[in-house]
Amino acid sequence: VMNLSKYEGKIVRVFDKDGYIFTGYAAMFSPEYGLHEFGREEESVLINYCQIFESDIREIMELPDISVQRITDPHAREEVFHAWLLEKDAMVPDPAVRDRERETKLTVITDKGYPIAWGVMEPMEEGNIRLDYLTVKKEYRNLGIAAMTISECEAWAEALHFAKMTVFTPKRFVKFWDLMLYEAARKSGEETPGIFRMEKIL
Repeated sequence: VMNLSKYEGKIVRVFDKDGYIFTGYAAMFSPEYGLHEFGREEESVLINYCQIFESDIREIMELPDISVQRITDPHAREEVFHAWLLEKDAMVPDPAVRDRERETKLTVITDKGYPIAWGVMEPMEEGNIRLDYLTVKKEYRNLGIAAMTISECEAWAEALHFAKMTVFTPKRFVKFWDLMLYEAARKSGEETPGIFRMEKIL
């Protein structure tokens, strides 16, 4: 029997029995909650909107070297943007480096202090913020880091009192954003062939 409660509030990685991997802050739930909400009387952990029950977990580990930084200082942003130049494939194809003087918010995931993923946010119209750029270093992909980065961006945006997050994404990533609970939306004059606007209420 796993003692899931010891992971409460910590950054963990969960491998489930179906081969999926989840990384992020762990929120623990009791067997009583599982029975009431899902009809399963067992402990569970919530990571990035995914509820994972104890019997579905193959392995869970704490990640003490992974941390989250929120950066607004232009010089600190510049260092992370420089690392972007080494990346060729991003999940949101919008070069956030095009104007570094804007008031952007940068969420960075680090491993032993080394940036491994980041999301750039830019305020749009009142109450709405755009996730302008999202990338994960190649060697850290398929480990749930992208979902963690998005979740951390959303948490910061909500703390800043934004009510909605918007992304613009090519068709091949629409399913991913669906899983992150974003919905397709259209605004007059914004249509770009092959690019979809997706939104999420925070």
